[in-house]
Amino acid sequence: MKNPDSDGSPVQGVSGNRRTGGRDLVQSPDDNSPLTLTFVLKDPGSLQDDQCPSLYRTSRRTWIIQADRRDEPDVRAQARALAPHEGLGEVTDDFMDVIARTYVKERYGLDIPG
Repeated sequence: MKNPDSDGSPVQGVSGNRRTGGRDLVQSPDDNSPLTLTFVLKDPGSLQDDQCPSLYRTSRRTWIIQADRRDEPDVRAQARALAPHEGLGEVTDDFMDVIARTYVKERYGLDIPG
């Protein structure tokens, strides 16, 4: 997939004053805009079924991770500023490695050696 804003134009739905490499780090998607998910990848270490950790790109220029839910009170208590409407999901290091490699490849065109 090609980076849709590679021409340096402003990114719609993104705001904030903390900047890195010309990119805002705080996203404020319009909560009223429709949310459409596009499947990106699944955990390669999982079984070949649909019930596994997966990564999705959204139409709001955000990401959603499908993961095993962790709602235990002792786990929630350890999260920083977790609002009642927010949730936690657990994925493996191997899946995070695949996510990072995929993102860097798509965003910057670079292959990270393994």
